Amino acid sequence: MLTIMLKYIIKLRRGTKLTHKIYILRLILVLWMVYTCNNIVSTATKFVGRRAKENSRIWHLMHTEGSFGFRQIRVVESIFRQHKSALVIIYTNKRFIEDLRRKMQIFNDNGYRVQIRFLSLKAALKKVSSLPDAPIQLKQRLKFFDVKKVQTSQYSYSHVTDLFRILIIYIHGGIYIDTDVLVLKSFDNLRNTLGWEKDAKNLNGAVMIFDRRNEFVKECILEFINGYDPNVWGANGPFLLTKVFKKKFNNHFRNTAVVPVTQDAFYPFHWDVEIEEKCFELDIDNPKVKEISAKISKHSFAVHLNNHVTSHKTINPQTYCEYLFNSVCMFCSKR
Repeated sequence: MLTIMLKYIIKLRRGTKLTHKIYILRLILVLWMVYTCNNIVSTATKFVGRRAKENSRIWHLMHTEGSFGFRQIRVVESIFRQHKSALVIIYTNKRFIEDLRRKMQIFNDNGYRVQIRFLSLKAALKKVSSLPDAPIQLKQRLKFFDVKKVQTSQYSYSHVTDLFRILIIYIHGGIYIDTDVLVLKSFDNLRNTLGWEKDAKNLNGAVMIFDRRNEFVKECILEFINGYDPNVWGANGPFLLTKVFKKKFNNHFRNTAVVPVTQDAFYPFHWDVEIEEKCFELDIDNPKVKEISAKISKHSFAVHLNNHVTSHKTINPQTYCEYLFNSVCMFCSKR
């Protein structure tokens, strides 16, 4: 930029009768403009990087059913392998609180930070309504929303967590991940994003990274409240995220509220047959496994293992899943 502008000033002087004093003044003005622009770009870059790193320090997880066992503990370990200064908050039901505190004590004893909090959908809705910088439209809609519809629906186990995750991210910002997502690389440079799955047909909420009060997350909350469907399992999760993105953010030239990443970033396995075969069953030296392993090493920040499909599968020796779980282990010898 500096070279171009200087050439312009020299050419301008040759083509016009500029006095020496005016020429010097214009040269000084050009140098000042270049300096200012560089400072703006540098500050903006540092700001984006700082905000991304701030987000990477707060991780939100939920545990609402079943045992918080070996796989879930490895998920927590995978976070700290990449983000030693992270704050991990696990939201859970009352019956799991003491068990989780006991299992997470090893992390806190070794200088890591894990908090166990009560998962209350009603409290989260109330908190958003009380935020001084939340839009009035959002507060008004939340005021009249009947939370019992979600809590008593046939898919309440899923819909409660679908709503809770976007409320928590809106309130606090940071990173939300399901407890079947292994973190493989640093998230420091990821900001305001989530991932495509199923050949870029749907957005998945198993990994969500957003600033607090994010506009996309706000629109997702409004969509959930305005069009809640208690009769369809995925209507308030992946389908909702995809609908909001395509309706309000997909074609916006200056959209920075949400920029989805490719499927390989978080969901390199197809969620059904492929993950069972290539991660849990085939030998790690199998050509199929080598192919997807190379893809994950190059493109993936995390791997979603989809417990909904694979919770019954055993992690066998010499499989890719065994390799993944062993690669993130921190306290292997202490258990």
